[in-house]
Formats: sequence, structure tokens, C-alpha cells
Amino acid sequence: MKIDRRSFLAFVIGGAAGTTLSPLPWKLTDDISIWSQNWPWTPVPPRGERAFINSTCTLCPGGCGITVCKVGERVIKVEGRKGHPVNDGGLCPSGFPRPNCCMRPRACRGR
Repeated sequence: MKIDRRSFLAFVIGGAAGTTLSPLPWKLTDDISIWSQNWPWTPVPPRGERAFINSTCTLCPGGCGITVCKVGERVIKVEGRKGHPVNDGGLCPSGFPRPNCCMRPRACRGR
């Protein structure tokens, strides 16, 4: 049996389409996502009473108003403060990684 270029491409494209449309890759993707959520080093927010603190971001010269959500001493979430004259609820790109800066201070070094 001789395989020419056209039949080879038809075989490869048909195999790729059949694999994509079958439930196997989607099931494997689902299993991997569930498996990766159970890793012991995946950060999980602590349980406890949440405190919301209004502050000002100092990562850039803009001085955006932020609301920091904390559980104990750990920062969980940073949001833009509504009604602040500088940002009115938004955050600049420097302010979004703010919770990571609290966990890893070297991540925000030099800003």
C-alpha cells in the first residue's frame, strides 16, 4: 500500500479532528485541573474574620485608593476604592499584583 501526500494529510487531519471531538482530551484536562487543585503548595486563603482596610497604593506615583481585604495579618485581595478622586474604583497594572508582593516581597522590588 502506497501512501501519498494527500492520503497522509487526510489521515493526520482526520485523526486530529477525531481526537479533538472525542471526550478523551476534555476528560483528561478536567482530571488534571482537579488533581492540580489538591497540591499541598497551592495557596488557600485562610479562614477567619475578614477585615477591610482603606489605604493608598505606593507601587507607583499615582497614589490609587485601594481597599485591602485581610484575614488576620494575611492580605487576601486588593481592590480599587470606589469614590477615590484618583482612580474611582480602578487599579493601575502596578496595583494588581499587590497581594503577591505581601507574600513575596522580592516580586515587587524596584518598583
